[in-house]
Amino acid sequence: MTEPGGPEDTLEDWVPGTVIRAFWDYDGPLWTEEGPLPSDTRWLRDVLGLSDSLAAEIDDWSRQLLEWPAHSSIPTASLRRQGDRIRRRLTDELAGRYEVRWEL
Repeated sequence: MTEPGGPEDTLEDWVPGTVIRAFWDYDGPLWTEEGPLPSDTRWLRDVLGLSDSLAAEIDDWSRQLLEWPAHSSIPTASLRRQGDRIRRRLTDELAGRYEVRWEL
């Protein structure tokens, strides 16, 4: 995590606040009070400090959410299992830096 502090800082290189929320959402699964966070592997690894494997899984999960039918309010069993796995890993990897709220 890069702390804000200079005029060159943007949402792209730091995360505001201490809470990261997860949603089933087309704009991305991870959010702060400022809006959706990028879900690409490099950003998740470099800015959030996630492991390569978790960053890749979130990126994949985000792409699957984009293909999820808009009229369906219930995610598939596969998406739910993947979301549960991501929730556990995200909570562990961000412990002490962010509170993870799973709102799925």
